[in-house]
Amino acid sequence: MRVAVDNNARLAALAEATLGVGRPMRDMVYVRWSVGVGGEMGHVSLDAEGPPCHCGSRGCLEGRIGCGRLLAECAIRGVELRA
Repeated sequence: MRVAVDNNARLAALAEATLGVGRPMRDMVYVRWSVGVGGEMGHVSLDAEGPPCHCGSRGCLEGRIGCGRLLAECAIRGVELRA
């Protein structure tokens, strides 16, 4: 059996395009959106007075661009997303 090793998002997009929901589409955009911002980078504080983070700090990057925040921003703009 042939095995491919590559970036997980790229391989997931390839799987969707060849075997999944993207199969009938001429063009497809695949976005892999994870729950948090990877590693310690997500807990770099951008604003010491910002909203509290589950890590105990305030104003963390994850709170600005993490899944919960991005879903909330999409809803505000009328974009319905399902997990």
